[in-house]
Amino acid sequence: MKLVVLLCGKNIFRSDLAKLKEDKEYCYWLVVSELCFPRIQEKNLKSFSHVEVMEDFSLTSISCFLNTKNVRDNFSDIAVITNDESSEAMALELYRAFSKTAPHYDEKNIAAFSDKVAAKECLSKHGIRVPKYQVFDKAKFREQGGLYCLGVARHLEFPMIAKPVDGMGSIDVQKIHSIEELQDWAVWSSGIRDRNTYEIDEFIEGELYTCDALVENGRIIWSSVCSNISPIIDVSAGKAHGLVCMPKEDKLSQALDEFHASVINAMQPPSGAVHTECFVTSSKEIVFLESHIRPPGGEAAHLYLNSYGFNIEEAHIKLRSAQSSHDVSTSLHAYSAWIDLPRKQGTVIMDESVCPSSCYKFEMTVKLGEWIEQTAKDLQQQAAVTFMLTHSDFEELTKDINYIRTLQLVSP
Repeated sequence: MKLVVLLCGKNIFRSDLAKLKEDKEYCYWLVVSELCFPRIQEKNLKSFSHVEVMEDFSLTSISCFLNTKNVRDNFSDIAVITNDESSEAMALELYRAFSKTAPHYDEKNIAAFSDKVAAKECLSKHGIRVPKYQVFDKAKFREQGGLYCLGVARHLEFPMIAKPVDGMGSIDVQKIHSIEELQDWAVWSSGIRDRNTYEIDEFIEGELYTCDALVENGRIIWSSVCSNISPIIDVSAGKAHGLVCMPKEDKLSQALDEFHASVINAMQPPSGAVHTECFVTSSKEIVFLESHIRPPGGEAAHLYLNSYGFNIEEAHIKLRSAQSSHDVSTSLHAYSAWIDLPRKQGTVIMDESVCPSSCYKFEMTVKLGEWIEQTAKDLQQQAAVTFMLTHSDFEELTKDINYIRTLQLVSP
């Protein structure tokens, strides 16, 4: 029997992977950091034959763990994989160390997906539109102060977006509107304790879209396009976020699918899932935002399961570990949407009577009359309300989405 070890350092999986236990040829283990472990549901942990929670989630500690389990003696081969960009380099090194066969990818296939600046440099060379950007130089700011910020402002203009080059889920992302805000942000981000490398980007005014694909040996075997309920950065303003699966025959959907194919062709990802976000401006220009070699986050895996009938997280695990994923379907069975209402400071005035007709899952983690102490700052905090919608008619689904957009979670 072969062993597949899934590493989860910062990014978790959210769907039911129970089918993995039915596999007679492969055994699946989960190695998860203490940071991630509390965010994974108990029923999902049961999908793995063994779960190891690690206080020290590092190359040395994981290597020692795998060696103490006598992996080479008990399994015919091993593949170490991940659905977490922060663990990609470590997973590749462990794959090489423990597998009897070389992995089907190397550093060049993963580098640009873990660094937003590297991604922009790669795509620019292929003529793909990316935002103007500048790496924030902490040393120069400490030396030049306000003069450095003025140089950034001349290059990018306001507003602009500052974010870590290897971040996700809108963590430490900030929209900056003025030179005063830029200087305040620069002081905050250049502190000695802040280990992040930041980039500052041109702010793109437009609608946000998500493109997902499954790649096998360089070939796209499945793809889908979703429109975003709102940009992720608006979570901190208490706005709803989520995805809506777009019709295949929609011309914009087709254009975005072609754009994503050009991104994949330029960046050459390993087999598995590729998740890309981009903007469409008022002039219909498509502008790349970022790309990751993992399944989409949030409830997107459930959305695709309902729309296409297969589990994208399971497909990613199999493809990355050099297996074929036979369950992948390219036929769109239903139109689906996922919408989260983030926690917003105030008294909860919403109850379960707001559930629309096309909803097949409705979950509230807050109660009527409850006081929410603080508005969520990013996607790491649990949503207050989650809607999962499905309908055979896209227009009817859209009506329910628009209804949810009008809902008030807390009193004004």
